[in-house]
Amino acid sequence: QLALLAYQSGLCVSAQLVFNGFDTHQTHDEDHFDSLAKLTDLVAFIFDTAEAAGFANKIVLTMSSDFGRTPYYNAGEGKDHWPIGSAIIIQEGASWGNRVVGATDEGHNALSINPSTLAIDNSTNGIRLEPKHLQQAIRQLGGVDQSSIAQLFPLNAEGGDFFNSSVQ
Repeated sequence: QLALLAYQSGLCVSAQLVFNGFDTHQTHDEDHFDSLAKLTDLVAFIFDTAEAAGFANKIVLTMSSDFGRTPYYNAGEGKDHWPIGSAIIIQEGASWGNRVVGATDEGHNALSINPSTLAIDNSTNGIRLEPKHLQQAIRQLGGVDQSSIAQLFPLNAEGGDFFNSSVQ
């Protein structure tokens, strides 16, 4: 609520919210599904509140984690840390929405993509998506990727226009 009020009053343009409960080394299914339900309720609350206040179309919500979970269970019916993660980006009415960029194989190992077409490309031209690619894309979406501040903190992320609606 505070982040939404700060935006509405002009005091901020972004906020980082932390939502815990996904570090499920034990009883993964029991704990993880409860946390997912709470997270989806939070997302609904954010957009419902912003819609009621008239600025839902200005919200870009990014959900991500610093790591993923193993594709298999450990001895405690939990899942341990895995280097392959994911992110979800939501914006009301976005022309680039309703698609997936990147993929994994049956062992939950990252596949490479073509940075121009965003299609799976396991040739030597393909790149493995990393957090720097997501951060670069968010900078591009916000129109700050060429700013003087962004230049002070280069990401060295190869190509990829994730928000181009003509790229499928």
